[in-house]
Amino acid sequence: MKVFSQFCTGLVVLIISATADGIVVSNMWNWFIVPLGVIPIGFWLAVGISMTVSLFTAWHNNNTPPKISKSRCKRFSKYNC
Repeated sequence: MKVFSQFCTGLVVLIISATADGIVVSNMWNWFIVPLGVIPIGFWLAVGISMTVSLFTAWHNNNTPPKISKSRCKRFSKYNC
C-alpha cells in the first residue's frame, strides 16, 4: 500500500509540475519571443519544450561536497580541508 500511495503522490506532483511549467513557458514565450516575430506556442507545446529541456538539464545531488584545492579551501570555511 505504501508503494501505491508513493506512486499516486508522484503522479499528482508530476501533473501539477507539468501544468505549471506549461503555463509559465507558454506565457514567457508569448510575452518575450512573439514580439520578435516568432509564432506563439500553445500549452501542450510548452509542456513538451519544458520536459525536453528538463531531460537534458537534469542533475543529481548526492550530498557530497565538491572537491576543491587546498588553496581554495582556505577561502571557503564551510568545507573541511
